[in-house]
Amino acid sequence: MAQNYVVATVSIKDESQNQLKTGDYKAILLTFNSPGLRQIGVTSSLGSFSGNYENQIFQIVFPNQGSAEVWGSPFGTQTKWKVVSKVDGNQITITIKDATGSNSVEEIQVLAQDGTNWNKLNLSNNPSQVVISINFVAHPSEVPGLVEIHNSNLVLSQEHTIQANKFSTVDPLVDMTKGGEGDKTLYVKKGTDGKNYLTFGGDRTRWNVYLNKDYRDAKDWNKIPIEYANVMYEIEWSPIDEKCKNLSFSFRTIHDPIDGDKEGFGKYGMHWMVGKPEVGIKVEYFHNEHGEGHDFKLPKPIELNKKVKVRMHIWSDPTGKREVTQKGEIQYEDDPTWYEVVNFTYKSSNWGSPPSGGSNLDRNEYEGGPYMKPGIRMWCRSNGGGKFNIYSFKVYKKNN
Repeated sequence: MAQNYVVATVSIKDESQNQLKTGDYKAILLTFNSPGLRQIGVTSSLGSFSGNYENQIFQIVFPNQGSAEVWGSPFGTQTKWKVVSKVDGNQITITIKDATGSNSVEEIQVLAQDGTNWNKLNLSNNPSQVVISINFVAHPSEVPGLVEIHNSNLVLSQEHTIQANKFSTVDPLVDMTKGGEGDKTLYVKKGTDGKNYLTFGGDRTRWNVYLNKDYRDAKDWNKIPIEYANVMYEIEWSPIDEKCKNLSFSFRTIHDPIDGDKEGFGKYGMHWMVGKPEVGIKVEYFHNEHGEGHDFKLPKPIELNKKVKVRMHIWSDPTGKREVTQKGEIQYEDDPTWYEVVNFTYKSSNWGSPPSGGSNLDRNEYEGGPYMKPGIRMWCRSNGGGKFNIYSFKVYKKNN
């Protein structure tokens, strides 16, 4: 089965094969809470682990990249200690049990595929063992020709904060960087409508969405599969105060050292002005070294405290020519129409000449013409010092 956007259809049973719940889920949370240390074991088709733990919490996550992950969180602190089962078209079974035999599963919660709130299951008896059977099916995309590979449902599933240089404890594909000035924290808060949203501020502060959980380091620049080069990022947001200058995004991003302290390719950038009917694009060959910028008109300005939804595409030429096209679309809160506002193709003739510097490892990839390889992440950056709210995001790749 090729990697695809997947839905986990889950059947949850206890050790007596009593059916607890069946449905399509994004994640499951199990809490063991009997006093004292005990041995907890987790087994799946492709891995296992066990150990003595107290107040152990397990989170089973189904990221939209063809796998199921089981994370152990002793004392509420997420660890790297986990089981991963790859999707191969067959059913996956994960068993989590208390080896001492005590009935210590205190709570089971599930997160619906399109939900943002955890639902607690009713347990008539606390089981000592939970068996989770998982089937994966392709999920149809709402955008023709594209496959959704990630969205904001998981990171918005519970209120929490993401500190600088830390990944979300809920979503392994979202982190906050240490760049910029001001409060370098990404917050997940509950709005007055009862729905969770992301919020951050400061000047040049930024958070990332990674394209694949297995490639989150800049040194993975030459490892990430080429299928992640052609992506579309859809995000709904609003500027909150008058300090907001623009919200900017990056594509095919490396931007960090890949050779000692020398950076790899920077990014294809796109920024959306606030209060001015303009969107701009610019290439960064490597850190702080930019090519010529290009500006485009919007139908009307983006206003404070008004939501907009934007779609940003980056495509390589399908015939193999060294050309890359950036597209941008916008939809306003009071208008369901999608307006195409950016459609620009980079070629060798308009690419410019990168200055000296940066890493020599990937220099030939952006010298003489557009950078064709995928990046590892896309950032969302606040410029100007104001606060921005993010209500949802979706990431798509081409359905090859």
